[in-house]
Amino acid sequence: MLTDFQKRKLERYFKFYDTNDNGYIEQEDYEIIARRLAKARGWQEGTPGHEIVMQRFRIDWQLLANFADDNNDAQVTLDEWFAYHEHIFMVDSKFRAGQDDIISTIFATIDINGSGMIHESEFTKFFALYGLDADTARETFHKIDENGDGVLTRREIAKLFHQFVKSNDPKEPGNWLFGPFE
Repeated sequence: MLTDFQKRKLERYFKFYDTNDNGYIEQEDYEIIARRLAKARGWQEGTPGHEIVMQRFRIDWQLLANFADDNNDAQVTLDEWFAYHEHIFMVDSKFRAGQDDIISTIFATIDINGSGMIHESEFTKFFALYGLDADTARETFHKIDENGDGVLTRREIAKLFHQFVKSNDPKEPGNWLFGPFE
């Protein structure tokens, strides 16, 4: 069973994807994010980069819809989102597999220069794709960059994501992975 604290974090994560703020996640939200990402990378419609990112986000949407859209209405409500995450968090092997996919997506999306590390400027651009302001992104970055070295590695992101979904300790920096939640 999800705790109230986990639900608050998951609600923030839900809003991260509900880009048009209509109260549910749908394919259009994923397409909006993909178009923003392609534009941020300078990939015009019809170019290989644009097509790859669009396809990746369509696949991600389809995976979410297949597992979370219980009534098959092409919309994932907050309650469906909670039920989906409660299920995958309770089955640790599914969580680990899903976590690896999410971390790969995070890195493919954020690591613009391909350095294998996420810099504050890249993180700020990433947050902008989801409609969040630069000040919030910078504040978030500094909260989750535990060692203060100015970059996030794949290992650090994995640790932060694990804290985000599993921790009930409000002091864990991973709680901030998708921005403020309180």
